[in-house]
Amino acid sequence: MIKTDQEFFRVAGQISRYIINQNESSKKNHDVIKMFLNTKDVESLKNKIINMYKLYSHAFRLNHKKFEENLTYIMNYNSEAKTKSYQNVFLNGFLDDNMFYKKSE
Repeated sequence: MIKTDQEFFRVAGQISRYIINQNESSKKNHDVIKMFLNTKDVESLKNKIINMYKLYSHAFRLNHKKFEENLTYIMNYNSEAKTKSYQNVFLNGFLDDNMFYKKSE
C-alpha cells in the first residue's frame, strides 16, 4: 500500500515506464516522459496512466500480480500533491531498474 506522496510518484514512474515499454515501436525515446511530467497533480497523472494503460492493454498478461497490485495502489491513492513538486521522484522511478521485470523474491 502507498502511504506517502513520495511513494506514489516513485511507483507511478515505475508503472509509467513499464506501460510505455509495452509499445512495440522500435522508436522509443525519452520524449514520452513529458506527457507524465506535464500533468498537474496526482489525479491528472493517474488519468494519464489510465489512458496509456488502455492504449496498450492488449500487451498485458493477466495475473501479473506485482503490476496489478501496484496499479491498484496508485489508483486508490489520494492527495493534493502537485506533479511539479515531485518530478525528481517520478524520474527516479521512471529511470531506475523496473520492479516489474524482477523476479519475486
